[in-house]
Amino acid sequence: MFLFPLYAALVWYGCFRWRRRFLGFASLAAGVMGVAFLAGVDVVVTRWLTHQFPKPLFLLMLAAEAGIILPVGLFVVMMPRERIELPCRGCGYELEGLETANPTCPECGLIHARRRCGRCRAERAESRCWWGRANCPCAESAWWSCGRGPRCWS
Repeated sequence: MFLFPLYAALVWYGCFRWRRRFLGFASLAAGVMGVAFLAGVDVVVTRWLTHQFPKPLFLLMLAAEAGIILPVGLFVVMMPRERIELPCRGCGYELEGLETANPTCPECGLIHARRRCGRCRAERAESRCWWGRANCPCAESAWWSCGRGPRCWS
């Protein structure tokens, strides 16, 4: 009974670790195919040993497992990779809404706290690769639905 949530957590970790990348979608697909493979093994082994179709309880549990893993995994894998646009060098606090060009951090008090984040790196990679948003059917709509365009994609 403990293996079902542990398996789901492992699949979701892969989705979170590589979100918005091919490996994230691949880990989600591998997780759902792993559940389907286990259901197929159950059917084959039960038919081989008892010459009847297996009881539906275990197959229903596996269907519920796949039904939970798939939507949550899709949600997790479609989350943005970086949420902070302009973090503080000291504590990582978001500095984007402050009025001065190079502000003092209100959290830790560090002067000239603004630094660049990985967003610029992601935008450079996206400009080099014209198919970066088109590798997933849902990615283009998710990219524009956030309302911020390319900044939201990274």
